[in-house]
Amino acid sequence: MNAFVDKMRRRAGRYLDVRPATIRPPRGVLSLSFDDIPASAWLEAGPVLAQHEVKATYYVCGGLAGGRNLDLPQFETEHLQALHAAGHEVGCHTYEHVSTLRLSPAEL
Repeated sequence: MNAFVDKMRRRAGRYLDVRPATIRPPRGVLSLSFDDIPASAWLEAGPVLAQHEVKATYYVCGGLAGGRNLDLPQFETEHLQALHAAGHEVGCHTYEHVSTLRLSPAEL
């Protein structure tokens, strides 16, 4: 695991500014995200987020749409449209859920 972390530090270090940034928000900061978007992340969590006027980031793996992952039903296209319309952020988590560390530059 340490080798993986070291590798990621070397790669990310080329693109990241390592100077600390001081922020002083008037209130606490919270970031919510959903990985791969099982259907429950929208159907069950979406109404709770709306009730509390909270937005989240949903990381989409397009190839999982309408299928199952880890034996859970995944999002439908309509879920993406609805969560985007509700003001949530949609992030790309690759289409086929591949490890990008194992892909060549041409495959990326």
